[in-house]
Amino acid sequence: MKQKFCIPIIKSSKKEVLSVISTYKSKYDYFEIWLDYIEDLDIEFVQSLSKKHKSNLIVLFRRQKLEKPTMDIKLKHAILHSLENSKTLVDFDIKTQKEDVSYVSKQKLKLSLILSYHNYKETPNDKFLNAILKEMEKYKPRIYKISTFCTTDSDALRLLTILVKLQKEKKQSIILGMGEHGIYTRICGMLLGNVFSFAPDNIKDASAPGQLTRKELLDISKVLSRKFN
Repeated sequence: MKQKFCIPIIKSSKKEVLSVISTYKSKYDYFEIWLDYIEDLDIEFVQSLSKKHKSNLIVLFRRQKLEKPTMDIKLKHAILHSLENSKTLVDFDIKTQKEDVSYVSKQKLKLSLILSYHNYKETPNDKFLNAILKEMEKYKPRIYKISTFCTTDSDALRLLTILVKLQKEKKQSIILGMGEHGIYTRICGMLLGNVFSFAPDNIKDASAPGQLTRKELLDISKVLSRKFN
């Protein structure tokens, strides 16, 4: 099975974003654009990216570690409407971006949604995580995503159990753990069915703690393939 990779792009200008895409377009399957960091952002830029990259594009309106976004709400809503019926994936955190999720639902916008849950401090108990998934299900997302900080190996194992559960339910998902204890969720998740792996080309460009580079994941995948085939 071909491994698919997504490069997170956190840049302050449109020019820088385009430069990263141009540099890595032959290596990556998906480009995740953090729109709230782009200081000269306009709707035409997003439309152009969406038209050119279609289902290979992911946009999000968050900041790292769930810091408060700065984008004008009118621009955000205009961008969302412009992406209706497109194949571009729009990622919203189900807890910290409730207003955005509610807006999309009330407006009945036809978007390709990634509904996500992020926790940079811990991995909550299974009851809480299952409730999160149930809440996501109401909005019929294209992809379910959970990313939490693992303080123990047990946390990582619980996340992988959720991934297997979603695979059995035939739901597209991305389940991964942050931090040192979460690293093997990124390796096993790649092999067990995550839609794609977040993997910068250089570790300095990582968008979350515990991310491995694309080369590291490919090397591990090759070793495991030789070992078990």
